[in-house]
Amino acid sequence: MADPSAYRGQEMRTMLDRQTSGWIEANAFIFDAVFDDGLKAEVQVNPDFGSREAAEREVAKYLQVIGKLPTYLRKMMKSVWIRRSALRSGGGNGIFLIHTNQALEYERSDVLKEILFPDATHTSIDSIYSTMRRWLKAQKKDGAYISYCAQDKPNVRIWSRVWLPIIRSPTALTGCRKAILKRSETGSLIP
Repeated sequence: MADPSAYRGQEMRTMLDRQTSGWIEANAFIFDAVFDDGLKAEVQVNPDFGSREAAEREVAKYLQVIGKLPTYLRKMMKSVWIRRSALRSGGGNGIFLIHTNQALEYERSDVLKEILFPDATHTSIDSIYSTMRRWLKAQKKDGAYISYCAQDKPNVRIWSRVWLPIIRSPTALTGCRKAILKRSETGSLIP
């Protein structure tokens, strides 16, 4: 959980806009989130929500879900961007990107946390392991991919595709789990 009440005001921020496939300058509503485990993040809410109160409702809603993700998946999170659109959520480079119209669909299907889980993996796991020398060498040697996405982008897609299934059902993916453990530097990557 997090305290969304630390409203700082509106400030200019550079944010990714997937609707235009580019970066925009936005006078975002800014909140400081502090999670129960001590982690902190700046939350930037697009001004198209219209008011501090509307922005605060969105912040409270999504921080509750993000706060339930494991600490190690939020450790490198620096900010959360909340935008109003029906595009997919995303993660990476210390950022969680939530598009609220699409998130409503995820909520209706009761999969919002499962959707944010891979985004968190991009944010906190990819950057550690995707460039690890031993991992890259093993990846090249075994020549196998867990998915077409992983084949297209082998250094960023592997973790987001396998982390949740492995955590949810470690015995169901024994072969995959062993392959990832074999590739991991310490052999203790998977909790």
